[in-house]
Amino acid sequence: MYPMPPGMAQALSGPHQIRTYAVIYQRPWPLHTAAQARANPWAWVGTQVGPALPVETGTVTIDNTGVQRRRASLTLAPTSGVLPTSVYSSLTPFRNMILLYYCVGTESNPLPAFSVGGTQAPPSNSYLLGIYVLTDVDVDLENSGDVKLTLELQDLSQDISRRVLLAPYVTQNGILMTQAVQELLDFANSQGLQALPWFQAEANNALTSGGQGPDVLYAAGYTWDEGQDPWQATQQMAEACGMQLYYTPTGVTQMSYIPNPASTPTCWAYVSGLAPNPVISGIGQIGPMLTSVKRTFSQSQVFNYVEYVVEGANANPSPDLLYVGTSFLAQLGDTDPNSPTNIHGPYGIAGDVQYDQINYQPSVALIAAKARLRRDLGAADMVTFTAMPNPAHEAYDVVHVQAPEIGLDQLYVIDTVELPLDAGKDMTVTARRVVNVP
Repeated sequence: MYPMPPGMAQALSGPHQIRTYAVIYQRPWPLHTAAQARANPWAWVGTQVGPALPVETGTVTIDNTGVQRRRASLTLAPTSGVLPTSVYSSLTPFRNMILLYYCVGTESNPLPAFSVGGTQAPPSNSYLLGIYVLTDVDVDLENSGDVKLTLELQDLSQDISRRVLLAPYVTQNGILMTQAVQELLDFANSQGLQALPWFQAEANNALTSGGQGPDVLYAAGYTWDEGQDPWQATQQMAEACGMQLYYTPTGVTQMSYIPNPASTPTCWAYVSGLAPNPVISGIGQIGPMLTSVKRTFSQSQVFNYVEYVVEGANANPSPDLLYVGTSFLAQLGDTDPNSPTNIHGPYGIAGDVQYDQINYQPSVALIAAKARLRRDLGAADMVTFTAMPNPAHEAYDVVHVQAPEIGLDQLYVIDTVELPLDAGKDMTVTARRVVNVP
């Protein structure tokens, strides 16, 4: 979960009001080089165009299974000067971006008069929900004579996906995977005459201290074909070394390891009215936020064993791997004694076989297999719940869900969040049971 402004966490669990705003930014032209963008990242975002626009209705979706981590759909009132009348208008998908702000007000700290412009900072009780690319804008004239603006937004990875490789691209031989990903993203962005402003990655040598494995190196250069979607290519590269690649709400291209849910601190609690009010570390006691919950026990498409195959590997194998022809196999399963899908229990083995043709150190196959288990295990015990919205959640957050009415008292790891942008609506969260994958 991302940090929230002071007092917002407590406000979310008590009586409060919300209002969301869309702020249009126009990118500079000519666009910045990579060096310029990283020296002054917010200059890359551009200049605000017009006032902040109140959102009438909409949803932000956070999804760890999608190509884009964040997307949004929202409706705006066509205020003066905003209604797009041509492709060159400020509210069109060409050169314009949207920043979404989620504002929380209480009796002691009322909703702000939001008027961002120039270098003025957003109000203290606002939270940045993301920097988005406009993909579609619909202007509807309804039978009533009302005009409605509907916007479809995706996070900044959409911009990279559009920059398909115009020529074959070869990754450097023997460099860290994080460097290889950044270089490919920079190459794709340079084709669109724009720069990647932020890139942040966990240090590969942190693997050793974290007990996950050695530095992640390419064993050989790999060629990406002309026409390849560079975002999908870099997603594949990240997954091949047990990492995830996504955009944060502040526009950072983040590459990090998929955490072990069992060792991830619990960031929030969702309880029914019959459960005692929880105490959150660093925040204090919060009130009940759960409005409904459905718990599902299932064995449909529930895997508890991963076989990760590295094809054509050309480095010395790890003693933990099997060698078959020119391929190396990493085999890992659910061994958590508290898990209903433990491979040594009555559930047996339900396997998931993954193939990787990227040439990198074969020992990394163990890390990739472990990440796959961390992403998938726990699906035998799922919850879908609605609750008072929390705008700061991210995929892989661990939350405590309690509903004594149905005997529920369990830790879950979040897969998806549907966050409403209009007041009075509940957030919907899908999460799976925490299983230990050390």
